[in-house]
Amino acid sequence: MKVNIIDDNNIIVFLNKFNIKNIDFSNRENIEKNFRNIFLKLKHIYKLDIKGYYDIKIYIDKYYGAVLEIEHDDIEYIDYFDSQIDMRVNVIKDNEFLYKIDDIFLNDRIINKIDIYNFKEEYYIKIKKELNNYDMAYILENSNLIYDNITFDILKLGNKILIKDLVN
Repeated sequence: MKVNIIDDNNIIVFLNKFNIKNIDFSNRENIEKNFRNIFLKLKHIYKLDIKGYYDIKIYIDKYYGAVLEIEHDDIEYIDYFDSQIDMRVNVIKDNEFLYKIDDIFLNDRIINKIDIYNFKEEYYIKIKKELNNYDMAYILENSNLIYDNITFDILKLGNKILIKDLVN
């Protein structure tokens, strides 16, 4: 689990597919139960004040796992609810995460398992076949994860680079 604390009200949590393997995203009770555990980790490990109302967007990708955008809403809560957590969860399934890279000359083992796109003078990887843990770690170490609506623009408007053009 990787955590980006944007500010007091916005947190992004990155969960790889092993962190979410027991979460049934079609079952609201299962999601809420697992999120309580995530909130407890945020509270105890990162010393965050977790209480009140949260809007949560969950972006799911079959190769990576999930990204949680957690936004705290500053609704006035009565003191009675001071230690309570309430959440509205929006699950966005079947996303295609992309990986922004600087160097398009990558490890030969993964070159046939990915597509590379050029968009606005930047390069992005789209995974098209399952990668082993080592190769996935290699991509994550050498890229920035891109998700949400921008991925649709990149895939639709970007230029796909043919692998044979890289090898020759």
